[in-house]
This record gives sequence, C-alpha cells and structure tokens, in this order.
Amino acid sequence: MDLTIKGISSETEEKLIESIKVGIERLQKMVGIDYETQTLQIMIFSDIDEFLSHTSKESSFDRAKINNIEFYECENQIYIYRNEKISDSWLGTFISYHILLEYLTKNGTCSWLNIGLAKYISNNVSVHIDDYQLFKLWYIDKIRRRDRNISADELQSDWEKHSDIAFLMFLYVMNKDHSTFFDLTNRTFENKTEWILDATLKYYDDYFQISDVKTNFDEVSTPEDLLYYMCQNIIYGYIDGNHIVHNNLKELYENYIINTVEEIKENMHGTCIEHVKLQKFFFDKKGINSKVFCYRLYNKNETKSKMHCFVLYEISNSWYSIETCNLRFGGIYKRKTFKEALENVLNNYEEKRKLTELPDIPNHLTYAEFNEYIDRLGIYEIEKMKNTRIGE
Repeated sequence: MDLTIKGISSETEEKLIESIKVGIERLQKMVGIDYETQTLQIMIFSDIDEFLSHTSKESSFDRAKINNIEFYECENQIYIYRNEKISDSWLGTFISYHILLEYLTKNGTCSWLNIGLAKYISNNVSVHIDDYQLFKLWYIDKIRRRDRNISADELQSDWEKHSDIAFLMFLYVMNKDHSTFFDLTNRTFENKTEWILDATLKYYDDYFQISDVKTNFDEVSTPEDLLYYMCQNIIYGYIDGNHIVHNNLKELYENYIINTVEEIKENMHGTCIEHVKLQKFFFDKKGINSKVFCYRLYNKNETKSKMHCFVLYEISNSWYSIETCNLRFGGIYKRKTFKEALENVLNNYEEKRKLTELPDIPNHLTYAEFNEYIDRLGIYEIEKMKNTRIGE
C-alpha cells in the first residue's frame, strides 16, 4: 500500500504509517482476506471547521454531533477529524479498522457494523468495557432492563436508535468470534443480523450472569442482588397520585408523590427518592446499619431544582455507597470510613449543594412537601465528622 499522511509531524507520520500497515496486516490475517493494494492519502485535522471545509457539501456531518473521531472518504483520500482525546497510538488502530471495514462493505452497506464501529471508537460507552461492574450495569440498563424489547425487524429499520445494540454486536464479532464474523462477505452482513444479535446477547447474558439477576424483590438477599435487581426492574420515573405512569420528570412539581415501599415493588417505577426508600427498607430488613442522605439545590420560589438521594451502609467496619439510579456513577463502592464513603458520592457533583441526613422518607409527600420536610431537618456538617468509622 502506498500511504501518505498529512496534518501531523514527519516523525509522527512515520510511526503512524507503520502502525496502520501493521494493523491492516494483522487484521488481514484475522479475516483471511487479501486487501487490495492501493494508493491512499490521509489528511488529519484537529480543527472541526477545517475538517468540514474539506468534506463534501453533501456529507451528512452535523457539526453539533461530531464525535471524537470522524472519517470521510473520497476516492483515494481519507479525511479524518480527531480531537485531543484520540492519541496517536489509538489513531493508527482506528484508521486500520476503518480502511478494512470500508473494503469489506464497499459493495453494500452494513448499518449496524458502521454504527457499532463509530460508537466503539468515539462514544464514551467504551470506557465501561474494562470495568466489569459498570459494564454490567450499562448492559442491564440499556439491553436487558425489563421494559426493553429487542426485535430484529425493528433494529433493521432504525439502527441509529439502537446504537447500543450495534455497539455490542460489533464488540462481540470483532473480539469474540472472528471466523464467523469475517465469513460474512460484502453483501451478507445484513442477512446475518438476527443470528449475530442472538449470539451477541447469549454471550453477554452468560458473561454478566443475567439469569442470576433477581426479578422478585423478596428474593433479594445481598447488596449485590439489590444493585442489579433495581437496575433491571425499577424504571426511572414516577407514579402520580392518580396512578398515572410518568417515564420522565416532567410535571414533577405538579404531580409527584412519594410511593410507599409496597407501591414501588408493585409499580416498579421510581426516582432517586424511591430507589433510596427501597434500599433503606432492604438494609433495615437485613439488620444492616445504613444512613440516608439528600444532596440538593432547592428554592421553593423557583421552578427548577437539583436533588439526589443516596444510601450509605456499613458491613464489617467498612462503609459502602450504592448507586442504582444515576448509572454514570452506578455500582457499589467500598471505603474504609464513613466520611470517605460520603465524600466519594459528593465528589461526583461539581456544584456545591446542601447535604441533609434523613431519618426516613415519608409516604405520599408531594415534591414541595418533601423539600419542606428536608428543610426542617437542617444541614449536615460533614467537616465536623473527622475520620470516623461510624459517622458520629
């Protein structure tokens, strides 16, 4: 392959060319094909506007949605935008993948493959891959939550909407089943979609032991059981006083009321308030020492507020935080002291809020009434705690 690269230093160019050639050679051996030798000129841009000025006016790039890395191919030229998050070493790998996938799909398109690759190399979901707990929570929430229904026919019609599944399929075939994947020649990718989807789900269901996730709250026996039960079964939203389901927080001020534990178990909907109410019920039932907190910005005269409720619990002289609602920080995190566990949660939030410890969460309060209840409890002074193990 005659390859030239512009837009980087000559020293980096030599290393990158070598990296791309080695990458393509390695991938060729994996896929069992001979890549056609050709001349390629690669232009690399770190400025979005400069990249867009070189791509066709008919290209579909939306400036507001540009990923960390983007490719645009025209004849024997590849224009690449990459931001500072993409290192030179990763850039070579991504270019190798792109060149080979373009070759494999040149006579036909494979929507899920292209979308899955794009998500893999540019979406922050990829950071979960090396963290089993976060990756499992992401998988349960995005793929195996109880209200997710996966239909191959529906996927075919709108892969952009189901990019998480495309990402998983790409991850599976590229890392777990090379021979099957690359037996799929140019025009047969789409015909194999249902088979690959089934194989992908079977693999990750086994990997994450999805069959062990409890579907009945009364069967939950450990904090880990609780974590995955809630992620899979409790849908974010609320049931208002008229028993109407809300799958978002719209009209929260007007319609929200706090559900009882039995209502949460029955309706399986909840905000962070219901999540914490159910968690506290579990820990009390198991005789596990736990504390409930609310971290918020609230003004009763304003129409917007920020609130997050959470639980800390103690087992064998160590303190743990558990997060089942805000899955950016989802999971169970162990710390030596109560203060360390508390600060581990508070550090997730950039703006300084008011922290309050709650003795309980009363039933059937409106959102305004709940905030009035918290106001009466006062502010929790974390700085006075020192480094205690029991939070006294």
